[in-house]
Amino acid sequence: MEYQETQRFNNTWHYVLFLAIIGLTIGTAAFNYFYMESTRTSIIGGFSSFAIVCILWFSMKLKTRIDTIGIHYRYTPFHLKERTLNWNEIQTVEIKEYRPLQDYGGWGIRFKGFDFNNILLNVAGTKGIHVHLKSGKRIMIGTQQPYEAEQALERFKSIS
Repeated sequence: MEYQETQRFNNTWHYVLFLAIIGLTIGTAAFNYFYMESTRTSIIGGFSSFAIVCILWFSMKLKTRIDTIGIHYRYTPFHLKERTLNWNEIQTVEIKEYRPLQDYGGWGIRFKGFDFNNILLNVAGTKGIHVHLKSGKRIMIGTQQPYEAEQALERFKSIS
């Protein structure tokens, strides 16, 4: 039986941030329309850009799956297809605690400093599946279910 987890940006602070951005966008558009004599085209362009950001925001999700083949992940809409880390490519894997802001600079798809071989994929939280590949690349995949993920890792690592 495989392990699966799907995470979305649905914490309260995500919505507070999103509402602040909506307010700022509407306020800027109204100011530009009434005081700067902006054209309708520029306001429509601004709202269109905002609509695209909204669609991206609400479609973002991180899917993780662990099975006999390896660890699979997909960060929609940025990854068009699922990516797989085969067990024979993995040097070590463990559940690890991390600090998203201090270690990687935030949430989402992040790199540790300028090291593009050290990647973080997360939505929220401070625990993740830390994979060190034989190639030297490191990937931290955030999880909200560290205990279940650790059980799956132990089960499937022993099988492969």
